[in-house]
Amino acid sequence: NICNEVVSIIDDHILKNNKNSMESKIFFLKMRGDYLRYITEYSTGELRKKVVNKALASYKEAEKYFTELGETHPVRLGFVLNYCLFCYEILNNPIEACAKAKKAFDDARSS
Repeated sequence: NICNEVVSIIDDHILKNNKNSMESKIFFLKMRGDYLRYITEYSTGELRKKVVNKALASYKEAEKYFTELGETHPVRLGFVLNYCLFCYEILNNPIEACAKAKKAFDDARSS
């Protein structure tokens, strides 16, 4: 399916290239997490658990780097928005989702 193809391209070609800027690395880690999140929406059982863990790992890796971008940088804000969506809808953790969103909002507002 298209989601698996996109994830494979990101893994096998884009992220393997160490010449990526920090901005593009965060963008493609977010994109990888997003496409894995889409897969979780139609997966069940062990496959779903496996894909959830992969998506979470991708978002967490991007989270390690996103502070390198300014608080109002569009890639940073897009990452936080999608990670919050993942926390809320897939992990069923609205408290964490809202806390991350509020922090991003407060950081952007104060910059």
